[in-house]
Amino acid sequence: MKILFFANTSWNLYNFRFHLIETLVSDGHDVHLLSPQDEFTHFLTDAGFQWQTFQISRKGMNLLEEIKTLREVKEVYSQIRPDIVFNFTPKCVLYGSIIARILKIPKIVNTISGLGYLFSGPKMRLPVVREIIRTFYRFSLFGSQVIFQNPEDMKEFLDRRVIRKAQAFLVRGSGVDINRFVPTPEREGVPIVVLPSRLIKEKGAFEFVQAARLLKGRNVTARFVLVGQIDYENPSAISEKQINSWVEEGVVEWWGWRSDMDNVYQLSRIVCLPTYYREGTPKTLIEAAACGRAIIASNIPGCREIVRNNQNGILIESGNIKQLADAIQRLLGDKELRIQMGLTGRQFVENEFHNLLITSEIMQVAGL
Repeated sequence: MKILFFANTSWNLYNFRFHLIETLVSDGHDVHLLSPQDEFTHFLTDAGFQWQTFQISRKGMNLLEEIKTLREVKEVYSQIRPDIVFNFTPKCVLYGSIIARILKIPKIVNTISGLGYLFSGPKMRLPVVREIIRTFYRFSLFGSQVIFQNPEDMKEFLDRRVIRKAQAFLVRGSGVDINRFVPTPEREGVPIVVLPSRLIKEKGAFEFVQAARLLKGRNVTARFVLVGQIDYENPSAISEKQINSWVEEGVVEWWGWRSDMDNVYQLSRIVCLPTYYREGTPKTLIEAAACGRAIIASNIPGCREIVRNNQNGILIESGNIKQLADAIQRLLGDKELRIQMGLTGRQFVENEFHNLLITSEIMQVAGL
């Protein structure tokens, strides 16, 4: 069977879809990948996958350019003529679904991996803006199968009649390799608290830095580390100048993007994600839990799927710096609690989030 994957970055296909793609190729399917070229493309081509470049702007809204992009999507889809198309990321979902329906591609599987910055922050709380976005989704998703990564996003689309109930499927996240992300004993030395994320405002980096300042003022000994790259195409990207100013101040360290995230989690004592971004189910938190680390996250859709409050981590009010600082201080001061939370989190991942289970659920949705 010929299968097409379409995403707005090669990073998305590599970081979130690699195991699914690998499994489909191993099963004998003819799998094609479509995305812009970036620093992660070579991971796909080195694995022997059939990858084709396609330039799509994540933030551009010039009407003529978007019409041109739609035509180019149609041209590529017409050339490949897949039996199944998997669309990921908002614009690929919108454009890929419309074109696939025009071309009568037999099966369209869309993934809504969170509602992103469009549904985050005060500007996007305006009812008229949200309804325009829903209208776009309502038109494009018609007739497709839609995977959601948390039940709250799915409920919103169903309640607003963006899709019909028969179209909706819940698959929580993209899965993690539990043989790579494994628990290890805590390292000796100054404890490390990590925020692993793309560096955009909605992910909570500013709140993390302010909590670090607050804790340093309380004479709490710890290293606070940002791990991730700047997402320059995102309207909310944090500037390198801003990050460097935090580093020069001595309040945080910045380790950039790391390919060895398993080692990063194992170096840490606590992993935080004080986000107010509309997450799907954050993979970073699942990886951290798989490594047996206590996790702290905002009490919002997506994060609630992996963080069970006071069981494997602590949920805090989004944007509440004092709650974040208090949660970090509590866990830093209670090794027994951290260890117990880590053990519980590891069990959650083994039972509910490992990549074999998630890949199987996605393949069932697609009828593979």
